[in-house]
Amino acid sequence: MNISSLIVTYNRLDKLKKTVEATLALPFKFVVIVDNGSTDGTAEWLNNIINERLIVLSSTVNTGGAGGFKLGAEWIVKNLVTDWVLFYDDDAYPNDDFFSRIETEKLKNNTVYACNVIDTSGVRCKMNIPWRKHPYGFRENIEYQLNPYLYIPDASKNENVVSVSFVGMLINLHTLTDFIECIHDELFIYFDDVYFGHHLRLKNVPMVFLSNVIVVHDVNSRGSYIPPWKVYYLVRNILYSKHLFGAHSPFDWTYIILRLVKYILSAVGHPDSIKYLVKIIGGVRDGISKHKSGR
Repeated sequence: MNISSLIVTYNRLDKLKKTVEATLALPFKFVVIVDNGSTDGTAEWLNNIINERLIVLSSTVNTGGAGGFKLGAEWIVKNLVTDWVLFYDDDAYPNDDFFSRIETEKLKNNTVYACNVIDTSGVRCKMNIPWRKHPYGFRENIEYQLNPYLYIPDASKNENVVSVSFVGMLINLHTLTDFIECIHDELFIYFDDVYFGHHLRLKNVPMVFLSNVIVVHDVNSRGSYIPPWKVYYLVRNILYSKHLFGAHSPFDWTYIILRLVKYILSAVGHPDSIKYLVKIIGGVRDGISKHKSGR
């Protein structure tokens, strides 16, 4: 069994340097990096790395995480011979014992795996935790808000899940080939990985959380404001699920409405509250109309 990595980067050269160092220190067969039109010297820095395993794909524009992973995945399935592909961002990297821990797992080719993603202080990254089940209906959604641990996998054991994150997703090349069109590059960022996993779920592809296999995500998701341009995609893309899946959406209207209320309330005290609210309104408009707008 061999594994190649797929990394998407955009204007985060300082963090990318750590990611590349940690990745090349491990025995990945290939390391594919999609440079999403960076303007901070990323292309020049990557061009100076001499390593036969490193492959750099360049996009002339920033197509977001969704577009970058779609571009990289399409190139990999057409050009590389590898067994597995590990997805992650330019601010993430596999732990140094990643391969030794993978060897203890009995991986199945028809199963997609979600690694245990932690931040640099060892705390699980909330944004990258898969769902064990999606909450449906008023009671379950309130229950999820009060105690989300009822709906996510236990950090101490492997469990079946119903979603994956593109930070730490390990997928067999054949499965990636079969489902590559389910990476919706029009989403730019947010929920692209959730919806990819939901396509897998609807096709009865097993997904398993690997508690012992660690990917580090160098983020601080606690106590920071969401930029207005990002809340646009959060709003638009959660509504977009109804266009993609209809009645089979992973999110029911109760969940969507609660999320919208949460985003609206978070405008209170936001340093750019007016623009933030305008972006929420734009996200609702474009999500309902299926309009592929920009930020």
